[in-house]
Amino acid sequence: MKKMLFAGACDKSDLLLYIGRVLALADQKVLLVDATREQVYQDSVPKIDAEYRVTEFEGFDVANGFASYEDLQSYMDGEQEKLDAYDCLLIDTDRPDAVASWGDIAHHALVTTYEKRTIRSNQDLIEAFFSARDDDSEVLFQKVILREVESQINEEYVESTISEYPIRWSDPSYPVFFDDVDYAVKIENQFNERLVMKRLSKSYKQSIQELALLISGLPDSDIKKAFKLAERSK
Repeated sequence: MKKMLFAGACDKSDLLLYIGRVLALADQKVLLVDATREQVYQDSVPKIDAEYRVTEFEGFDVANGFASYEDLQSYMDGEQEKLDAYDCLLIDTDRPDAVASWGDIAHHALVTTYEKRTIRSNQDLIEAFFSARDDDSEVLFQKVILREVESQINEEYVESTISEYPIRWSDPSYPVFFDDVDYAVKIENQFNERLVMKRLSKSYKQSIQELALLISGLPDSDIKKAFKLAERSK
């Protein structure tokens, strides 16, 4: 099972749902874990409740309200489900107390916007992440910029705010440029409880495919085929 941590103090639920959908259409068994403070996936995924905290949605599973791999494993054992049956585990967290509790991670991503609150809160996330580590070796982070705009605040500034930590940044990063249609699609998907992706912007589609390719390790052709299937879904 490949695990990818998406750490960031901003709403990235639509991004992870889209990635989960593409991976599922590429025949991957996917579990997306909502480890956010406000349990934001309740706004997008129907039938999430306290009675059964793992819900099937659009071909993959969404787990609600877990702060560590140990908690998730314990719950799955209690439900007589095998956690290691999943091919991909996507973890979404904005919590400093949950950012370093997922065991061995194949890929790390810092997800940010250029808003001051997000950048400051991400400093706390990164501090918590490295404080929990036993060594000072470098960690490769993918950098995902949501609602990217031309601004005096840029990627270099984001990096400078956490430059004291042993982070090696991926190159290139994954920018998702601000687009009002992307925002409209997100809202419509929430209310319709579906994942319609055809109208997404070119930059968003590209980042979704590249991140799905990264975590799955599948051939590029498989991800492109899966994305085309996702676009045709209504």
